[in-house]
Amino acid sequence: MFEVRRYSADDADCWNALVAQSKTGLFLFDRRFMDYHSDRFEDVSALVLRDGEPVAALPASRHGDEAVSHGGLTFGGLIARSDLRTPDVIDAFDKALEGLRDWGVRKLTIKSIPAPFTTQPSGELDYHLWRRGFVLAGRDVSSIVPLRDPLSPSKAKLRDSKRAAKLGCEVRDTSLADFHPLLAEVLLARHGRDPVHSQDELVQLQAALPDRLLVRCAWLDGEPVAGTLLFRYGAVWHTQYLASNEAGRKANALDLVIASAMAEAASEGADWFSFGISMSGEELNEGLLWQKESFGARTILFDRWTGDL
Repeated sequence: MFEVRRYSADDADCWNALVAQSKTGLFLFDRRFMDYHSDRFEDVSALVLRDGEPVAALPASRHGDEAVSHGGLTFGGLIARSDLRTPDVIDAFDKALEGLRDWGVRKLTIKSIPAPFTTQPSGELDYHLWRRGFVLAGRDVSSIVPLRDPLSPSKAKLRDSKRAAKLGCEVRDTSLADFHPLLAEVLLARHGRDPVHSQDELVQLQAALPDRLLVRCAWLDGEPVAGTLLFRYGAVWHTQYLASNEAGRKANALDLVIASAMAEAASEGADWFSFGISMSGEELNEGLLWQKESFGARTILFDRWTGDL
């Protein structure tokens, strides 16, 4: 019923069309996003076809005789066309695994997509991973705000947001050329590292997907002092990066940026506002989690499944 072939660059258009028709159609799976770092990963993605037509795909990168879906992405798993029913999704996934085995892969890790990030229910994959003997290899705590029925931010966050506005902070749509130097400065000073994405990479991605990457910064005295790069996943707006320099911290400018971004997301019809994980390795970073929950966020889980093929 199904056949599988290894993805090649010639499949980009049909791959992207499948992503747009799927119930897990995050823009992360669009080849215009995936391929910006194609030089860092050996792609071993599987394209599943029925009667010659793509109906599912498994994004994957190869690491020796192991594969991850996907090493360069937050999430992975099977991209399945919305009209596929559960037995077909299971069969398509098994066919993708058959392809991986034929290509020399012996072990696979899947980074599951939490339900808020999907456009339709898609729990059949996690069910089938369990039935196939995959084991839960890790669980990360992530924080998300339900914008249609939010908890109120803490009194301290409400106060600090108002204070930032009174001090003259103004939140604006900002270019990556203005935001990235701020981000790089903060990450280097506080964590001794560079951003995962270079400025050129982010500019490239924003040019390819302009409605998906948004930058919002608080400006004070003509300079950006705090800001966020937002990934717009349909019903979820996610803070991919948050940064505040010393002047921003003194003015509580990042609180104003977050409050403004949450209000904008709600006004644009988003259902969720995501802050991402609060982990230090395998341990919970309670200080970081406290900050996110002070905005009314609560926990969802980012799961990783691993199994032998």
